[in-house]
Amino acid sequence: MSKNEWTEQQVEALNTTRDVLLQASAGTGKTQTVVGKIMWKLGLDPGSPRNENEPIRSCLDPCGIHEIAAITFTKSGARDLKRKLRKMLQEHPQDKSRKLSYRLDEAFVGTIHQFCSSILREHSLHLRVDPNFRTLDAHSELLKQSEIIEGEIFHNLENKIPETEALVRIYEMDTITRLTRDLLKDIRWHRKRYKDWDASLKAIPVPLPGLPPDEYLTKGLYMIASSSLAKWESHLANNNEKDFDQLILETRSLLIETPDEAMLGTIRERYKILIIDEFQDTDHAQKDIALAIAGRKSKTQLFLVGDPQQSIYGFRNADIAVWNEMKEMMRGHGDILSLTENFRSDPKIINTVNEVCDPAMTEYANSLKEKALENTAVTYQPMVAHKKPSSDGLVGKIILEEDGAASRRVEEGSLIGKEIQKLVDNKTLDYTYNDIAILYQTRSHLEKIIKGLKNSGIPCQRASLSSDECKETMEIVDLLNFLGLLHNPHDDYRALGFLRSPFVGIRDEVITKIRMTNSQNTLINQAETFAAEEAWPDYPDQPAVVRIEQFGLKNGLEAFRTAQQLVGRISLPELLQRFIRQTGYLNHLNLKDPQSALEADINIRSFLNTVEKQNPLNLGEFLSTWDVLMKNREKIDRILPDESGNKFVTMTTIHQAKGLEWPIVFLPKCD
Repeated sequence: MSKNEWTEQQVEALNTTRDVLLQASAGTGKTQTVVGKIMWKLGLDPGSPRNENEPIRSCLDPCGIHEIAAITFTKSGARDLKRKLRKMLQEHPQDKSRKLSYRLDEAFVGTIHQFCSSILREHSLHLRVDPNFRTLDAHSELLKQSEIIEGEIFHNLENKIPETEALVRIYEMDTITRLTRDLLKDIRWHRKRYKDWDASLKAIPVPLPGLPPDEYLTKGLYMIASSSLAKWESHLANNNEKDFDQLILETRSLLIETPDEAMLGTIRERYKILIIDEFQDTDHAQKDIALAIAGRKSKTQLFLVGDPQQSIYGFRNADIAVWNEMKEMMRGHGDILSLTENFRSDPKIINTVNEVCDPAMTEYANSLKEKALENTAVTYQPMVAHKKPSSDGLVGKIILEEDGAASRRVEEGSLIGKEIQKLVDNKTLDYTYNDIAILYQTRSHLEKIIKGLKNSGIPCQRASLSSDECKETMEIVDLLNFLGLLHNPHDDYRALGFLRSPFVGIRDEVITKIRMTNSQNTLINQAETFAAEEAWPDYPDQPAVVRIEQFGLKNGLEAFRTAQQLVGRISLPELLQRFIRQTGYLNHLNLKDPQSALEADINIRSFLNTVEKQNPLNLGEFLSTWDVLMKNREKIDRILPDESGNKFVTMTTIHQAKGLEWPIVFLPKCD
């Protein structure tokens, strides 16, 4: 599809002045259509229709760029939409379009949280909100909320609350904290659901999703969650802070439950079109906000875009029932439109997806309807291929012979590796490892698949590390040891790890002798004394090792003392980068084979990126945040290099791969 040539389905979406629910299947030009709709709404010619019999009509009531609001699911989605819109404006032949490209920031393009924040700040006087509130990021929220929950648990244990004691006998503290936080969130979002949970807690509906199937234990969790929620909301109020949930819930409450009609009218007059992308992953609160602004009483056009077949964010309160409810509402006063022409994939891929997904989703939808859950059922929308058939296009399957689950995964990795190597070795195809991805549903037996791939000589990199993988990744462990020792130089356990790591790199025999010099002192201080005064243990077979160790200890200790002086004066990422350079840590990693060295470098970059995201936390706050992230099984994204010299197969979850593209994709564990 040319950027200025529109399909009949897209033309229909551009032309309509009614509210729209647009179901856009994967690869059907959804973002381009949204950009075209904005151009049309601005009174600009968005381009030509493919079919001249279906012309694009001029917008009879064009709006200003400040009267456009486009809500995206992520900040990266907002950046992408802005980039594409600015590009189309700058390349457009009409004179005013280039001027509009410079004024693009006057339009609202951002996430629902940013949109709600802007409403609360702009109308703070009417809403009686302090406009100087601070929005908590997800990690800060997780850290403080977990601290409050753990405090409530210990308080209950000190007061011998039997339900809490029962929980502690069965679950670990981390699990209780996680379950309580999930329940706290559910209470907050669905207060009506819990209105019958009176003080005696006799009306607890058991079981609840994700909670123990026991009324007594659920009661214990509810007691902790309800008291923690009260303290959490008090903490937010006292510190003039709002978390992401509060931004949405408070905006919904102010617009729906206690609306100021004058203020609501101002918002409705402000925006002539409200676009919501990825609407299949929204929730009832966001739907209520949208309808309050662009409801039937408003002249604001509602333009909702998404694909219910790709609804994957139920764990973030997304509810596919919202899409189906909106679809029913649209039948009376709006347009229900579709984009089904796929511009991305080979016809063989499209045909396979249709053949597999249509009966599978139909069967699942029917089962939901039988359970009276038809409002959560999704009907499959078949796609048609725009591309012409290619000789390269292929859909195939690999047959496994092993019986055991673990051995099958190793075999699977090996067979996938052989297929990958055939593709890369075929010079007529001109594929590299970078053109290939392996998408998996869960991490179970993932290491077995990686082992099989490496047995076949395939370089591969995971797109993220789980909390368990972080604990086993040498480079991350080394950096955390260093930060922990920096935070508490009396921690001899951290000091031991530091001395054994490539930051210093001395033998256990040497460390033992260091420890024997003066057991009353800290290990790091003992090491300094030893380096200055004591005789070094011999290494007759390789005498050069002694000189290398002596230099490593002296250099590592100097770098550590320098870092102590810089803590709090420079950012943590800069501190870590200086320390890595000063100790020559990367030189040790380069002694590995090229792929292992690359993986180690990626791990360091990824950890530094995680630290960067936590700025401006101080050292102690970062270490506490990291502990909470690991306890709550958070993953960290890996920063995969895009330099042409680094070629590897990307391994990622289907969930993380949403919106990304590779010419070749393998799906393991389909059995």
